[in-house]
Amino acid sequence: MNPQIEVWLENLKEVVYDAEDVVDEIECEALRREVVKSRNTTQKVRRFFSSSNPVAFHFRMGHELKKIRETVAKIVALKSDFGLTEWIFDRHVIHKEREMTHSFIATSNVIGREQDTVNITEYLVQSIDGENVTIFQLLE
Repeated sequence: MNPQIEVWLENLKEVVYDAEDVVDEIECEALRREVVKSRNTTQKVRRFFSSSNPVAFHFRMGHELKKIRETVAKIVALKSDFGLTEWIFDRHVIHKEREMTHSFIATSNVIGREQDTVNITEYLVQSIDGENVTIFQLLE
């Protein structure tokens, strides 16, 4: 692959990671606000003048989003330099209802494990250096 395209793709990947980080920060802020709702007025005033000020957060996130948009615009502008074109595929996604799963397996559906059961039982029952062995019954 063309080394310039590899750099271009790496830049694209980095800006996507940056966007993902911003989304994570916004989600964390939303959770933090849920906790803050239960605080009293004094604590809310203290928070307003702290580093986690909601106005400052909105300003910082707006600045981050602006940087991401500008970076994406530069990356998109470079695609024509490499002869890359956009194709839009109209794919119809079919969502199938998945069968519910569980960890229970009916013993009638297990085939060929009789010898394994015997081997495990014998191993567990063996005494080690004459010590007593405690046996637990496993119920199905």
